[in-house]
Amino acid sequence: MRQVQGWLLATTLAIVLRLAPAAAEVAPTPALISAPHRAVAITEAGDAVLRDDGRVIGFRNQTGEAKEPVFIAGLDDIVDVAGSPEDGLGPRWPRGNAYWIALRRDGIVLQWDGHCAKEGIHNCSFSPASVVPGLRNVVTIASSRGTHLAVDSDGRAWGWGVDSQGLITTQKVERDRSGRLTRRLIKSPVRIPVPAPLKAITVGFPHSIGIDRTGNVWLWGGIDKPDFQPERSDLVVDDKFIARKVLGIPPALSATAEGPTFVVTDGGELWSWGTRNIASASPTSTREPHKIEGICQVKSVSSASSMVAAVCEDGTVYKMIFPGAPVYDCESCGKVVAAERWEVAPQVKDIKVLHLAYPSNSAVSMIDHFGSTFLAPSFGPGVFLPPRDKIIGPVNIDPQVRK
Repeated sequence: MRQVQGWLLATTLAIVLRLAPAAAEVAPTPALISAPHRAVAITEAGDAVLRDDGRVIGFRNQTGEAKEPVFIAGLDDIVDVAGSPEDGLGPRWPRGNAYWIALRRDGIVLQWDGHCAKEGIHNCSFSPASVVPGLRNVVTIASSRGTHLAVDSDGRAWGWGVDSQGLITTQKVERDRSGRLTRRLIKSPVRIPVPAPLKAITVGFPHSIGIDRTGNVWLWGGIDKPDFQPERSDLVVDDKFIARKVLGIPPALSATAEGPTFVVTDGGELWSWGTRNIASASPTSTREPHKIEGICQVKSVSSASSMVAAVCEDGTVYKMIFPGAPVYDCESCGKVVAAERWEVAPQVKDIKVLHLAYPSNSAVSMIDHFGSTFLAPSFGPGVFLPPRDKIIGPVNIDPQVRK
C-alpha cells in the first residue's frame, strides 16, 4: 500500500512540475515601495501630493498620464503642503525663491524648488527640502505664486518669498516707469503684524487674508485696488502696516481671493464681495459682503482668474460663472453670461479637496473621499472642469523602484 501511495505522490508531483512555468519565463516586475497610498493634501497645480504616510510626491512629468512620481528628499512626517510651480510666476516676478513649502508635524516648515528641462513640463527634477530658518511651532501654511505665509501656535503671521502688492509687508505699492507694479523678494520670514491672533491664512490676489480666532476676517495688501475692498471695514494702521477688518459677515472658517473675495463661514455659508465682471469694458463692483444663495452647505472654496469652485460637505462641487465670461458648454456655445450664476459640476463627485490654479498646466487638482488624486486642464472661462474622460486620474502616487 505504501508503494502505491509513493507512486501516486511521485506521479502527481511530476504532473505539477510539468504544468508550472519555468522560472526563466517569469519576467521581473518593478516592486512598489509599499501598498498603494492615499492622498491627504495636494498643491494648487497638483504638482506635489502629500500621502497618508507623511511623505511628499513630485512628478517628473507635469502633464499627461505618465507623470512618473518621485519622492521629494528631506520630507517625512509632513502634515500639509502648499505652493505652485515656476510657470505660475509672471516674467517680471523675482526668481531665486523656493516654489513649494511643507509643514512638518513638529511645527517646522520646509521648502524646495524644482525645474523642468523640456518645454517646462517634462524631465522635472527637485531639490532636497530644507528647513525655513526662523520659524517654529507653525500650525498652518499657505502659498501661491512664490508668496509664502504661515501662522504659529501663538497666532502670529509670517511671510516670505515674493512680496507682490504688499501681500507680506503692505508697504506702499510702487510702480516702475511703465506703470507696472513692482515686486521684491523676501528671502527670510518676516513678522506680519496682524492686530489679532490668527487661526487661518491665505495668499489672495490682490490681498492676503487672515482669519482670527474669533472668526473675524482681516485683509492686507492691494491697497491701490478699492474695488476689491469690502464696503464696511475697520481700517487699522500700525506704523507702515495697513489692514482691514471686514464687518458684517458671520464668523469665518476659510477664504480665497482672485479679484473677488469668497469666505466660508463656520456654518457652511458662502459670502463674497469685490469686482465680478471680468470681460466687459466697464466692470461692476459689489463691495457689500453678501451671502451666496442657492448652493449647498460649503466646506471649502477656491478661485483663480475666471474660475471659482465650492466643495460641498457631501462632496458635490459647484462652479461659478462670472458675468461677461464666454461659456462653451453644449447648451450655450459662444454665449456670454449676463449675470453671475452657480452650477453643479456633474463631472466630479465625492470630492474632499479641490484647488484651482492659474496659469498652470493643471488648472484643477482634486482629492476624492477615497484618497485618489485627479487633475484637469483649463478649457477657458466657465469650463475649467472638462468632460470626465478628459480628467486625468486616479494619478499614481506610489513611486516604483527596480530591485
